Amino acid sequence: MAKRNGAMGMLLVVSALLLAVESPVQNIEGRWQTGRGAFFVIQQSGTKFSGVIEGRPGERTYKIVDGELRGKEVSFFVLHDAKDDSEVVENGGKPFRNTAAGVVEGDEMTIAGAREGTGQRAYKLTLKRVKE
Repeated sequence: MAKRNGAMGMLLVVSALLLAVESPVQNIEGRWQTGRGAFFVIQQSGTKFSGVIEGRPGERTYKIVDGELRGKEVSFFVLHDAKDDSEVVENGGKPFRNTAAGVVEGDEMTIAGAREGTGQRAYKLTLKRVKE
């Protein structure tokens, strides 16, 4: 019985140590360029993030909300909530979100998504980190 309790105790200690050693959180904070004239500007706190998508001068800015980073996997929503946004008008004046999910590899982020719950307007983008 003593050997069994000793082995169980050792297993608990090893498990606790493995849980305590977390892999470092990847830093995705900063500006990411789409190659289409828009920039994703991300603010990060641990594994959570938010931000905005800035278009060309005179274009609308969209909010990045509910962002989460798990290892190399990234997911977030792009919020459309401005009453004068033509897509919101087409949606009966109701705000909506576009989904985004993908992978971050160094200075490149590949994401894909569509309008939440509909699959409409599917897209795929590759973003490149802007080094300032």
